[in-house]
Amino acid sequence: MSKIQQYVGKVINIEVVGGRHHEGVLVDYGPDIIVIFDNRKYYYYYIPLTHLKHLGLSSQENPENEWNFKNKPISSDTGLLSFRKIIEKAKDILLELYVTGNHPVYGYITNILSDYLLFNSTVYKTIAINISHIKWLALSNRNQTYYSKDRKDLHVQSTLNAIAAPTFEQQLDKMIGNIIVIDADTGPSKVGLVVSVSSEFIELIIANEETHLLNINHIKMFHI
Repeated sequence: MSKIQQYVGKVINIEVVGGRHHEGVLVDYGPDIIVIFDNRKYYYYYIPLTHLKHLGLSSQENPENEWNFKNKPISSDTGLLSFRKIIEKAKDILLELYVTGNHPVYGYITNILSDYLLFNSTVYKTIAINISHIKWLALSNRNQTYYSKDRKDLHVQSTLNAIAAPTFEQQLDKMIGNIIVIDADTGPSKVGLVVSVSSEFIELIIANEETHLLNINHIKMFHI
């Protein structure tokens, strides 16, 4: 039995890679994921164990019976959940993803490939996101909107969707000759013209004409 089982139904504190913290009721788990319910935001957070740094009991009292955790927006038998299944069931649902930087991205999943997904965002349009770098996926079981926009307002015609490649590296290779923004522009060396892509590095020419090599393993997401 997983050691996580003993915390089901209890209020816990967790720390995720990147120094992010959440508090909520542990309502589900699986071999590679936990699910917590934040009753202040009324959000369910689906968090891959690979990005979980710390888990412990909270000083907050356990939830009252009126919280019906069986109404999760994505459900399964306790202990049998997987992050891949969650992603597949969350396709086309308006949600929050946190990957990197100071803020999550909001929108919906349009396509799921072998190691990455395509995500239509309210701000960045279509983003290619490496699944292994997703820190959490958050959903509400209410009719969620972001920026006063609902699901039907966010349809995007995207080059990325039109030329979706099987793997993240192959999708980067298709970007040769295009200017892309990597990791939502977290640094001056992450916006540039793609010159070449190898199994290890992507070569960019940035605005000041400098050439930079970026390790593909550390590229979390990109958009055109």
